[in-house]
Amino acid sequence: MPQNDDEQQAAAIGSNASAQAGTDSASPLNDEFDKIVMASLKEWNVPGVAIAIVDHDNVYSKGYGFASLPDVPATPDTLWYAGSATKTQTGATLAHLIDTKASPSLLNGWQTPISSILPDDFVVQNEWATQHLTLEDAACHRTGIGRHDMAILRDRDGKPATLRDQVRNLRHFRFTNEPRVQCEYSNLPWLALSYVIEKLAGKPLGEVIKKTVWDPLGMKSTYFDTDDAIAAPEHLSSGYAWDKDSERFNKLEQTTVREASGAGAMITSVNDLAKWLKCLLSESEPFSKAVHADIQLPRAMYRPVPGMGKDIVTYGIGVTRTVYRGQVYFEHGGTTEGHSADVIWLPGLKLGLVLMSNAAPTGNFMGATLARKIIDDKLGIPTKDRIDMNAYYHKVYDQMSGLKSELAVLVGRAEPPLPLPIDIGNYAGTYHDAGYGKIVLKEEAAPDKPEERILVARRLDVWFQHRLELHHVSGDWWVCFFRLLNNPGISVALPVDFRIGVDGKVSAMNIDFKNDMVGLDDGPVLFRRID
Repeated sequence: MPQNDDEQQAAAIGSNASAQAGTDSASPLNDEFDKIVMASLKEWNVPGVAIAIVDHDNVYSKGYGFASLPDVPATPDTLWYAGSATKTQTGATLAHLIDTKASPSLLNGWQTPISSILPDDFVVQNEWATQHLTLEDAACHRTGIGRHDMAILRDRDGKPATLRDQVRNLRHFRFTNEPRVQCEYSNLPWLALSYVIEKLAGKPLGEVIKKTVWDPLGMKSTYFDTDDAIAAPEHLSSGYAWDKDSERFNKLEQTTVREASGAGAMITSVNDLAKWLKCLLSESEPFSKAVHADIQLPRAMYRPVPGMGKDIVTYGIGVTRTVYRGQVYFEHGGTTEGHSADVIWLPGLKLGLVLMSNAAPTGNFMGATLARKIIDDKLGIPTKDRIDMNAYYHKVYDQMSGLKSELAVLVGRAEPPLPLPIDIGNYAGTYHDAGYGKIVLKEEAAPDKPEERILVARRLDVWFQHRLELHHVSGDWWVCFFRLLNNPGISVALPVDFRIGVDGKVSAMNIDFKNDMVGLDDGPVLFRRID
């Protein structure tokens, strides 16, 4: 094992590089860039990252740091969770089915109503939307349905939840906007699209994408199931969370991706995604020119205000489109509990890049900073004219801290705080919402303040398994900290109030899934007490 930082960095870079159709001397992944990456890994507390760059016909790729601690190096062939970067390939697969007229049900193309394919299963709270929401509406996040990530099912009645279960659960979620009014990112409609593809193809989505995308492109190290990735000859990287108190990495359990399906189930390497990028840049097979045009078409306004060097951002079928310094710029990132990914391509430069790491969200922020450097280097932007992306993302990360979130969600609270109207033990019990399921609250001592009594729940039947910690603030108002069980460092603070009936007993718990710090705005959900 290396004994000092210099030796460890050298070992962490090692010979984990590959160059295809190019020369090492021409690679942007040079010694100077290596030093920047290794410093970034340390600064952002990310164990490892792999990067691939497609520059015209040349492909350069390299791994940095560690795929699994203490000594498994990251390489261009290491497997990482792609998260939502999966969506682009799901969208391309559906575009291919439309283009090849694979089913009579798709004769109206992207304007096909989802309910015409899933008549019994696709039902939402807005009757007009049930009948009229199209494949395109789902693909570009303009259904009006919020994120509701905390309600995506892992199990249903003790059995693994199916895509059909996920789609049928949509009827229980409130709309946050009218349909087609606003582009609001959500994984749920992409689960509906995944089910559409499975219905039409009569096969699991992973098999359809493999036949449509991976096999023709020679992507032999790409998987749609965690067990398959674990059994693969390539090494599946471990996800990590940095514990700032102990100053050490905590290894996370390998995450099941089954529930994510076409919204985020892909596990792959940067070398495999480089093959995908070459296809997108050259607009080549296995897709027709019409499908490539479909992939690139802007369909909904995503971010209407320019920022950080980018023009307005639009969303298409699983990809964003903007303009950066005069260049059309396509991108989709991905985040799981312990991994991050970013896939970017600029057709005018014949440039594509993919970055994958084993930490989140710090890996996302580090990756975005490194990606911007690669692009600015390619464009020859002088240092003085570059935007400090690193400083920007540190500010974003600081704003995500739990303390600031707590202060933000209950602005204007009473000072001094009002006492609890009834004893805290009376709030413990089982609460239920048809879409979100059960929450069983128990009274416990606060982990960092034993004298404080709090309410706690653990939810294991949902995609993002989590722990809820409710701390009393004032009167009937509480703040709820939502923490991922697999990565407690990722937390969101939400306002909660309880309803007490005329009999003096707690009848319901209202959680407002709104936190401006993290862009969450799913609105209030009333969990009725059922015990």
